[in-house]
Parts: sequence; C-alpha cells; structure tokens
Amino acid sequence: MTVPTRSWSFVVHGPPRGKGRPRFGQGHAYTDAKTVAYERTVRDAALLAMRGVFLEGPVAVDTLIVLPRPKRLMRKNDPDGLIWAPVKPDQSNVVKAIEDGLARHWKDDAQVCAESTRKVYAERGGVPRVEVTIRELASL
Repeated sequence: MTVPTRSWSFVVHGPPRGKGRPRFGQGHAYTDAKTVAYERTVRDAALLAMRGVFLEGPVAVDTLIVLPRPKRLMRKNDPDGLIWAPVKPDQSNVVKAIEDGLARHWKDDAQVCAESTRKVYAERGGVPRVEVTIRELASL
C-alpha cells in the first residue's frame, strides 16, 4: 500500500483533448497546434495549483475525464449524474496530453507509478473538463 505525502488538484476547463499523433514535415516530427494549445491549457491550470513545485520522485496521477453530455442522454429517464462514456477520445490519449502538459512539474512522465482514470459524460447541466490530482508517493 502506498502512502501519499503531498497532493495537488486542479481542473482543466473545456472539452478534453487527446494527444494528437506526431505530424511530419520538413524532415522532422512535430505536434499539431491543437494539441500544443491543449497542453498549454493544462500547464497553466497546473501552475496555479502547484505554484512552482517540481517533483523528482514517484507520483500518482488520478484523472476524471468529463465529456460533454450528448442530447441522446438528456431524456427524462436518463440519470442526472455522471455516465460512463465509451467514445473517443481514448482515455489514454487524454492522459498523455495531461502528462505532457505537466512537463514543467517533473523530470519525466516516467515518474508516474500509479494511475487512475475514469471517462464519463457530464452530469445534467455539467460542463466538460478534466479533473486532475497529483500525489507524491512515499515508500510502499
């Protein structure tokens, strides 16, 4: 069982975006502009929450990916709360974009030793977002 020491939480507002595939041009690979913009949004949200903290040891990252609720799930008999979302973007691609956006806060995303991710549709009247919690991990 891991014992957390410090933790930080923040919300990335807006529709979640998965990490785009590398693009190739002029002899090198590059990240598309929409992915770069999303990673910048993640970075800015994390900067406010973490206030310059730089993590060097193992960390756990927990994410709640909240997609916009489609109209087909707004019927009277549909639940008001969160509903599982088995649609694109892939949760692993969203997590990769989040982790790459956190590059200023750790040496490498290889430091992520524990992870928990859920991908859902927003609650009725809710907004799309990604809720992120980062925890330092102590010894096992």
